[in-house]
Amino acid sequence: KGAKSGVHSCVLSPLQRHASLPSWGWGMDPSCATYSGLYPRAWTTYTSPVPGVTLVCKQVSPVVPHDYRTSSLPCAVFEWTVINTS
Repeated sequence: KGAKSGVHSCVLSPLQRHASLPSWGWGMDPSCATYSGLYPRAWTTYTSPVPGVTLVCKQVSPVVPHDYRTSSLPCAVFEWTVINTS
């Protein structure tokens, strides 16, 4: 027989289960997430939120020198990296 495959999902938050989303996979261990930031960049590493997977989310909020108006726009770029550690 071939390898077993499936879909696994979980909420990347240590917060308690939200009443309106009971079927989502709540209950992430807070110790598996590490947040680092140095404005305008930030990154979060999730070590094994799902067995055999490491996730890295890099975020940047654009800053335009000498342009407060453009730099204060509510926007950001998120880049996700998925690493198979199994």
